[in-house]
Amino acid sequence: MWTSPKKARRKHGAAGKLMREAGLMFDVAHTSVLKRAIRTLHTALGVMEQMWIPVHKSWRLNERHYGKLQGLDKAETTAKYGEAQVKIWRRSYDVPPPPMDDNDGGHPKFDRRYSRLDQSCCRRRNRSRHAGSRAAVLARHARARN
Repeated sequence: MWTSPKKARRKHGAAGKLMREAGLMFDVAHTSVLKRAIRTLHTALGVMEQMWIPVHKSWRLNERHYGKLQGLDKAETTAKYGEAQVKIWRRSYDVPPPPMDDNDGGHPKFDRRYSRLDQSCCRRRNRSRHAGSRAAVLARHARARN
C-alpha cells in the first residue's frame, strides 16, 4: 500500500523477469482500472515480451477502497488514528476503514471510470472480503463467456 513508485517499478520488472525465466506464457491478462495496477501489468508484460496479449480491465479487480484513508500515506494515517488501528484496518478481512464522505471529490461516483456503474457499486469504503467477492463475480462472468 505504501511503496515508493521507483521501488515498485523495480519489483514489477523483477517479477516479470522471474516469470519470463520460468517460461510462463499467457494468452490473456486481467487487471483493475487503477493506474498502479495497469502500470504493474505493463511493466511485467514488457519484461516478459508479451505486451501483445489482450488485456481486460475491470473495476471488480480494484483493491479495497480505503474510505477516508484514501490518499493518506502510512505516517499520516498512523499519526491521525494510531498504529494499532491502522494495523487492524490493514490486516483485517472484515473491518472496514472509516467511510469517505459522499461529497468528497475522491469518491468513485465522481470518477469517469465508474460513470456507467450503478452507484451502489461505488462504495465509500470496502472490507477486504468485498474485493474477493468482486473478483469471484468477474471469474464467473469470464467462464460464462468462454
